[in-house]
Amino acid sequence: MIAATFTITEERKQSYNFSDPYFVDGVGLMVKKTAGLQSLKDFNGKKIGVAQSATSKKAIQAEADKLGVKVAFLEFSTYPEIKSALDSGRVDCFSVDGSILFGYLDDSTVILNDRFDPQNYGIASKKGNDALAKTINDTIAELKSSGEIDKLKQKWGLK
Repeated sequence: MIAATFTITEERKQSYNFSDPYFVDGVGLMVKKTAGLQSLKDFNGKKIGVAQSATSKKAIQAEADKLGVKVAFLEFSTYPEIKSALDSGRVDCFSVDGSILFGYLDDSTVILNDRFDPQNYGIASKKGNDALAKTINDTIAELKSSGEIDKLKQKWGLK
């Protein structure tokens, strides 16, 4: 099974069983504190680092288009590469799901309040393994009803 920041999509449902959603996250923006950027509307002419083939680029571009803001994207193979590009000034922003950004937060950076394209996270398991899928869903339901999922979100600073 895959228990990570794995977004439930129609395309992925063709290959995996998915649990009920356990978390909703949106694409976020991490910037240097010294950049003076407060929201996407301040990003005109800025470069945004994203993962290759990520949905982040599409979500940010759609919102930038609505705001009339022109942004450029640089694609990287890994999240550490994007963070390094932000630290070195090659990009003005590191963009990926907010919960992933939280793991790269340091004293020099801030995650803006903007969130785009909210998506459900689920646990994926092998197609046809219905017993495992049921166990996963039962466990998620129990964690939700007991309040344990909310406690974990609070513990890790997730919204």
